[in-house]
Amino acid sequence: MLSRALQAWPTEKRENLAGAALVVPREADRLLPMGMRVLSNSGTALPVLDDTVYAAARTATGLPIAESTPLSREIQSTIAALLAASLERTRDAQRDQNWARPPRLAQSPQEAADHLRRQYAAELQAHQAGIDDVTGLAVSMLLELADAVDAEDGTEGGFAAAIASIDPARLEETSNAYAELVDSVVMLGLYAPVSEP
Repeated sequence: MLSRALQAWPTEKRENLAGAALVVPREADRLLPMGMRVLSNSGTALPVLDDTVYAAARTATGLPIAESTPLSREIQSTIAALLAASLERTRDAQRDQNWARPPRLAQSPQEAADHLRRQYAAELQAHQAGIDDVTGLAVSMLLELADAVDAEDGTEGGFAAAIASIDPARLEETSNAYAELVDSVVMLGLYAPVSEP
């Protein structure tokens, strides 16, 4: 959804951007909490995971932010944890091995996956049994993402690199499996039933 919105934003309308612009999709009379920070006219964008940025968007537009569900909050925190883990793996692989290794601050991808499996066991089981379950589908997509980040060695482009290299000007020409997965799972989280755990 956000990818399509950015594709429709004409290049000539963003040629003179200075600094960072916040792009937040709108549905009817509410903002959806799945924005991107477009950095100048450099052609890069980063996902927005900070609630204070959405509060500023709400103030600037006068539109409310869509209510988050427990699942959408879980998705947001899992994506943030996986981005941090991917960044740490890249940092560790790229830094001089003679330097002292900084402490790991990010939750490991397997810890994130284990938490999801425990928290959403029934929904995952229903989804695996072929029952139409939005939550089970969203959590299985997050588990895919956790497995992909867990397999990263930090020397080749991983999750953090893929997200940081999103180019809004060339989305229609680029295939970014990570961005598509994140876009899909965030949308599922927004439309999941509110009675989630």
